[in-house]
Amino acid sequence: MKITCEQICSMVAQFDSEMKEFVKNAKTGCVCYGDSLMIHGALAELSEDGFNVRYIVDDTPEKQGRIVDGVEVVSRSDARIRSERYIIGTNSSVKRMRDNFEWGGVESVFFVPFCKYSLWKHYDECVYVRDNLLEDEKSVEIYNLAMYAQMTDYHNIDSTGYGEPNQYFAIPEFDLLTHEHFVDAGAYVGDTLDEFIRHSQLFEKYICFEPDENHIRAIEARKKRLCVEWNLPDEAIEIVKAGVGEHNTKAKLSSDYTGSSTRVVCDDLGDAGIDVVKLDDYFTGQKVTFIKADIEGMEEQALKGARELIKNQKPKMAVCVYHLPWDIYKIPLLVKELNCEYKFKMRLHSKGYEELVLYCY
Repeated sequence: MKITCEQICSMVAQFDSEMKEFVKNAKTGCVCYGDSLMIHGALAELSEDGFNVRYIVDDTPEKQGRIVDGVEVVSRSDARIRSERYIIGTNSSVKRMRDNFEWGGVESVFFVPFCKYSLWKHYDECVYVRDNLLEDEKSVEIYNLAMYAQMTDYHNIDSTGYGEPNQYFAIPEFDLLTHEHFVDAGAYVGDTLDEFIRHSQLFEKYICFEPDENHIRAIEARKKRLCVEWNLPDEAIEIVKAGVGEHNTKAKLSSDYTGSSTRVVCDDLGDAGIDVVKLDDYFTGQKVTFIKADIEGMEEQALKGARELIKNQKPKMAVCVYHLPWDIYKIPLLVKELNCEYKFKMRLHSKGYEELVLYCY
């Protein structure tokens, strides 16, 4: 499915008046539906824009009753939300959220996904990134597809012809690598390590950052196998049990939002036991030539924690930009601000919207 720049412009124009009317009314009182990855950023922006968010609705019993940035999480059946008419969807499952409210018997509700509001509000920034920062036509087409996904149901897109293999190594500038000092932020079970070795002729160092103990054991097993298969010295692959962020701190691990993946959570730190490292500090005086980041919505913070590396060493970077709606414009603008010499391409590595990667080089 090919979405043109003209189609995107037309779609935004068509719902402009509808969005303005929704915003005017929702500012007097609304609820968010979905205590998801995007909830903190969405609440901060909505508050800044003058919205009165009364409750967060979520269907997960374990989340109900907690307070997120001063807003209580409640059940869809809670009597206090029966009179609410303006719903902002703070979850990527747009159709499921709509169906749930219809099924719940709420009549005459006005529903807008936060990702659609965000794109409408930041349309000019998105257009600037698309028209001025991306290096090839394929990247422009994929960016249009990402914008379309945010304006509609994330899961109702057809990426046939765009999804491709070799995630993190899909463009010529990232293939046949030599003498890399590779930082894997969000190493998961070490799957990228296997791919990296296939795309690298010789490398100096591979450093895995992963906070989950079960995933660490999987990486250790993979490292042992690869060192035998490729005759690698043990010190060639370093495993660090830690998350990556803007500051050196402690956090806790959550699997609430991500299924088989886990995410470092830096709020509500009652049981915080996970180290979070700032890459600038960890690699003081060391060389870094490649940063890969897939850390469940923490990519922006990780890059902010690597400011000096990005400014002074300009490592190649492959950064996931699909976890949060604002990542498609915030992350390329941040990288360009930190080092104006960067060029960008975008590639999609799935059949839907997931695995959208920004290549910075």
